[in-house]
Amino acid sequence: MKKTLLALLLFAVSCSWNSTNLREVAQEIDYSRFEQANQDMPVHSKYYGQKIENTIKRTPLLLNDAEKRSLGLDISGMYLANIYHKKNFYIAKFKGVSVNSSNSVLRANAVSDKSYYVKERWGARVREKIAELEAHTSLLIEFKKNNGLELVINQNDYDNIIPSDKRELIQNVVVSYEAFRGEESKDAPFIPDAFLGNFAVGLRIYSHHENLYRRGQGINSYVDTRYEVKSEGVKSVNSSKTQDIGTALLLRAIKLTDSLERRNTYHGINNNCTNGLFDLFDTVLVYKKNDLNDELKKKLSVTLKQQSPLIIDYIAGLTKKENASDLKDYGIVIPKESLGVISDLVKDLNEEIQQFFNGTNTTPYFEEVLNAKNSEKNIGKNYLYSLSIFVQDHLSARGILKSSSKTYEYKRKVGSDKIATILKKEKLD
Repeated sequence: MKKTLLALLLFAVSCSWNSTNLREVAQEIDYSRFEQANQDMPVHSKYYGQKIENTIKRTPLLLNDAEKRSLGLDISGMYLANIYHKKNFYIAKFKGVSVNSSNSVLRANAVSDKSYYVKERWGARVREKIAELEAHTSLLIEFKKNNGLELVINQNDYDNIIPSDKRELIQNVVVSYEAFRGEESKDAPFIPDAFLGNFAVGLRIYSHHENLYRRGQGINSYVDTRYEVKSEGVKSVNSSKTQDIGTALLLRAIKLTDSLERRNTYHGINNNCTNGLFDLFDTVLVYKKNDLNDELKKKLSVTLKQQSPLIIDYIAGLTKKENASDLKDYGIVIPKESLGVISDLVKDLNEEIQQFFNGTNTTPYFEEVLNAKNSEKNIGKNYLYSLSIFVQDHLSARGILKSSSKTYEYKRKVGSDKIATILKKEKLD
């Protein structure tokens, strides 16, 4: 429903009025901005001219004071639109958080329990060659009882606030940088478009129910790894309002998604789910380890030598005719005009990585790349932060990898659609 606001009328409303009276005098506000229906795909994308998909994938937006007043909500609360849960979008309240009129945090008393860096490989058991390319990483924050995101309004019905005794509380919250496709190209294969700048990107926040649903849909091919964040490895949190790790990470994510929306371009190396999350971690958390680069060199150099060549060789193979049948089996078709772009990408990566090593030893250039502050055009650093094969190395080097992290495969019970017991558990420490 569209509502338009007369700001002067609201300004004249006495703060002593209750929410019902405020709602009666508040004029109509335009809530269509929450739908994100008319946002264009990136200008350099081959899908430019299409609108960005919005039926399932939207990015959360903070409600301003006028919107909160119009809906009869407490203006001191932090409210977010576009929180996705069980196939619906909701306006949700971040319980325990209060804000001022510009949505700056005044108080944050929310309490989290555990946080996980989750790696999903949705085709790992059927498309093994591209398992680490066809992967997604996200942050799962588990809040303690009576904490989390409280669903207040179903966005299909702005006129009715959900009664307090009927509201669901999302205690398992997912923070996820994701590729957004065009409205008419939702089935576009992830590879090669992910490496060609053909997708938009945004930071979503949703309930863990979506992960469970996606896992159930692809249960015969899906594998995930959950790396538990070790709070003992965190010295402090870059926040004056809270020292709770999960709360601080979610607050930062909310600020980012509200400002970035879906304006940027996704790229499998330069701007993806994994390096976006590590930027979030490194901005919010202060680690007890003060020799991060030394630890990173030790961890990453091993993975670079053992697994990176396989990844790069496979990307390079995308441009070779002899791989055409394999790729078609995976539903991948490389347009002729894209072959040169991928070839150049592989060439640049190979040249960069060769400079990381002098025989078996790492070079000063490797450390220089790790120290680089601006990674926008630094393909070497972006590569080290982009692929899922490096996630464990990064968490371990930062001293925040808990030994209880495990890999899970799943199967269905006979005669049941429900996810059954775990088939395999592996410690990753």
